[in-house]
Amino acid sequence: MIFDAEEIRSKIKRPISDDILEGDDFSSDSLYEFIEEEMMKVGSLSHGSVKWDKVEENLIILLNEKTKDIILIDYFIECCKRRNNIVSFYLALSVISDFVSFYWSLCYPKKEGAAGKRYKIRVLDKIFKKIDLFIDSKMDLDCELSFFDEIFKVNDELKDSLSLNEIFSEQADLLYKRIKSKFSDEKSRAELDAKSDVKEVSQEKKDDVIKYNNSASSEKESRKKISEVIDIVKHGDEYASLALRLKRFNLWSSIKSLPDSNKNKTLIQALPKERIAEYFSLLENPTYELWERVESTIVMAPFWIDGQYLSFLISDSLGLHEISETVFSETKRFIGKFPQIYDLTFKDGTPFVSEDCADWLTAKSNDVSSSLISNSEELDSIKVEANEVFLERGLQEALKYLDVKISEASCQKDIYQLRLISSEMLKESGAEDIASQQFEFMFKQVSEMRVSEWDPIFLKRLKNSISFD
Repeated sequence: MIFDAEEIRSKIKRPISDDILEGDDFSSDSLYEFIEEEMMKVGSLSHGSVKWDKVEENLIILLNEKTKDIILIDYFIECCKRRNNIVSFYLALSVISDFVSFYWSLCYPKKEGAAGKRYKIRVLDKIFKKIDLFIDSKMDLDCELSFFDEIFKVNDELKDSLSLNEIFSEQADLLYKRIKSKFSDEKSRAELDAKSDVKEVSQEKKDDVIKYNNSASSEKESRKKISEVIDIVKHGDEYASLALRLKRFNLWSSIKSLPDSNKNKTLIQALPKERIAEYFSLLENPTYELWERVESTIVMAPFWIDGQYLSFLISDSLGLHEISETVFSETKRFIGKFPQIYDLTFKDGTPFVSEDCADWLTAKSNDVSSSLISNSEELDSIKVEANEVFLERGLQEALKYLDVKISEASCQKDIYQLRLISSEMLKESGAEDIASQQFEFMFKQVSEMRVSEWDPIFLKRLKNSISFD
């Protein structure tokens, strides 16, 4: 059933063609007319005669092959609601999120200007009311515990899609909170039931179940811990650069591949051009508040690489050179994992990496030394120098020195060797909680990377630094 839901979601999400993503107006099509005739029966004396299966089949055909019409999405949500189970609820929420993200500005019925936007928002609010009723229904909640996390994930995606498209709806805000509350309660209830069942099985089986449940939510818990660390670090704090690294880890660590594309064009919605133009227009008189606004937007748009360039320009202009260097080094590291990103564009043709942004990455890379730290003597020399800076000028300056070395490194091995030194220094200075997080995240990254012949001494130091409490 879950597989079917993902297959249906994929069909509705897929563009109609390379040239016309939203297709054509098919409101006069016989399939469309059949759907409307059947849906007119809903809530009437003829409600029991609605041919639901045929309606759903025709909806998927139209949305997959012919048109992206928000009225059809409204009807499709009604079909999901009729199934009345958690998987159909997930599918309904996913389809709304995808549609808003990819087709909001393109979809039918096409009405120009503010009146057109108000019309679509009215339809969207109507859809949200149906989801609200769905929540109140006695839906079948039989699913794996980890599936609740999928609900939370798509709920967050919908919230981000609405924000990126500047859709402000009180109904949507209330719905987001209701979904979070409803399924948090249901997950807690399911966890209690699972624990009760575990008590009845053997100790060996019990360990297996606990291990499974922990692994299902481990990534979410890790991200939560990172966010907590980021939240306590303020501007000007000696750990500000480290907090930014953690922020970028939260943003990019889950990305294992680039999004699907057709002739280098992806289905990802670009940020509103007006918002980006506003950001760049304020560069002449940058403020810390502007930098925070840009950073807040970056969190919702991992492939907006120009946002990293903008963050660098603002922080550098404000004299936050440690921050700007960190932005550059983390961006360089992410781009290094996916060099094909230079070729990709958003749905409207806007490149992921503009020419100015590409020039920034290239020029700055050429400005710094790209020599390889080829032997342990050079590494030891950097460590000794960092310790001397620490003794003479304090932890903040020592970490800044190491950040510069990290940004100058040209290969993954060097970068991670230097990051380990930085984390070890944090631990030795008493910042054990932050250092522990760094060790664990580094180990996870290193384990997932295909870098040949990691230095065994480096791996041993990293493993020994991790706390498994």
